[in-house]
Amino acid sequence: MENGEGDEPNIFKDSTVILLRHARSEANEANLKVFNRNGPQKDYTKNAVDDDLRDCGIHSSGVEECLKAQKVADCLDIHTVFVSPLKRTMETAYQVFKNHPNFEKIRFIVAPKAKEGLKACSDIVGDIEQTMQHFGSLFPNLSGELLKEYEKSMLFFEDLQPDLIAELKDKIKTDEL
Repeated sequence: MENGEGDEPNIFKDSTVILLRHARSEANEANLKVFNRNGPQKDYTKNAVDDDLRDCGIHSSGVEECLKAQKVADCLDIHTVFVSPLKRTMETAYQVFKNHPNFEKIRFIVAPKAKEGLKACSDIVGDIEQTMQHFGSLFPNLSGELLKEYEKSMLFFEDLQPDLIAELKDKIKTDEL
């Protein structure tokens, strides 16, 4: 990919892309509990619309998963990490890279298009300003530059009209999304 900007370096030239899914979240754990006891579909649906699971973080077992991934990540020459605005992905990135030898130099870019589709409350981004403030204190180079390209109403549940919020929750309940 040529940038056509003359002297400006192309950071993606000769780069390798590595995809990493978020660690087990609180929502994943709640669903696993239903699955392990052969719970009915309504229990999954209850989890899907549970506001307590909205934009939830990672579970303690997810932190353990991150420690395993950290051992591999620490051996890689990483310069840029794209992360969705969901807390579970930000926490995963932090847990995986916090001890990386180049942590201070790695650019962490919040990329809204990296977010999962809307299937449950856990897929709804929370207060992005609060999330950026919290994780900005943990990441030395956290960029929200890509957030500016999108209308908030396209990303953030609290900016939707109350009737639309209710309609989305109803569609989630009936698995129409």
